[in-house]
Amino acid sequence: MTLKSILLGSSPETRAERKLLTKIDTFVLSFLCLVFWSNYLNRSNLQFAYVSGMKEAIGLEGNDYTFATTVFYIGYTIGQIPHSFAIQYLPARIWFPLMGGTWGFLSCCLSTIKTPGQLYAIRFIQALAESSTFSGAHWLLGSWYKESELGKRSALFACFAQVGSLFSGFMQGAIYTSLNGKLGKQGWQWTFIIDGLIALVIAFYGLIIFPNTPQTTTAFYLSPEEKHLAQTRLVQKPRAKLTRGEVKRIFGGWRYWMFSALFVLTSQLEAYGTNGIVSIWLTTEGIAGPPKNSYYALGLIAVAIVSTVSAGLATDKWGHRWRVNVFMGLTMLVSAALLWVWDIPLGAKYFAF
Repeated sequence: MTLKSILLGSSPETRAERKLLTKIDTFVLSFLCLVFWSNYLNRSNLQFAYVSGMKEAIGLEGNDYTFATTVFYIGYTIGQIPHSFAIQYLPARIWFPLMGGTWGFLSCCLSTIKTPGQLYAIRFIQALAESSTFSGAHWLLGSWYKESELGKRSALFACFAQVGSLFSGFMQGAIYTSLNGKLGKQGWQWTFIIDGLIALVIAFYGLIIFPNTPQTTTAFYLSPEEKHLAQTRLVQKPRAKLTRGEVKRIFGGWRYWMFSALFVLTSQLEAYGTNGIVSIWLTTEGIAGPPKNSYYALGLIAVAIVSTVSAGLATDKWGHRWRVNVFMGLTMLVSAALLWVWDIPLGAKYFAF
């Protein structure tokens, strides 16, 4: 058993399909993972910038940081449905790089902000662009991969969000140590500049190599036979029209409301990691200042990466998800209970996070 088979599953039986799948992994999966990585790199850099001088530089106080994250998620929520429609009718090779380039440019703009209002405005527009990633990427993965190939690749895709957060912590610490004060800019400003440049490079990479969908691809690295195989190896489902009856069926059923509520509730605990609460807690309690507050928070992200990969492997092995869901539910229950009590030793708080 090789590392590739563990991460991506067994290879197809025919040589032609194995060769095609390798190209799909190389050009489709790699780009989408890099986009998601850049997405979370940008998202995580806000929390590290906040505890590394941005708070004082632009006059953030009280609940301003919470409001900045709220504004971001409002924009993210608003943008997802329009992007879900856009990706089905506009060339993904253009749309995804355009959105990535947009949030990269805006990330560079964050290095120039002077007031909380400017932070809110830029983060809102960034969220509108970044909201193209999650739903759009899964739609594109489903366009190229068989159902049997999707599980581990979706887990790998999700891991790159945590890898982005992990890299952000190292990057912020390194930048604070080596670039803080260079050319008249603070470390947190350099973080946004470098983050933006990375996103722009990835966007340019996607503009060159991303192949759209199997039905519309003109990729130079796919032969006519491979393009035909990419189209025929998946079971094509006819595109359904969005009728009044279909809308009633979706919103009238219990699944939509139950799973939406479940996602909202579980996201509250996930926010302890994604909103940078640990770094803020370490700083405000005087446990660690920059750059150590960036490094200490990385342990949580490392655990998230391992658990995401493990969940993907477990669901593929067992063929169902209920055991993993039960384990995650119990883990969240323990974490919430410890944080609710709060009056516990320092190590227990870190364990809960």
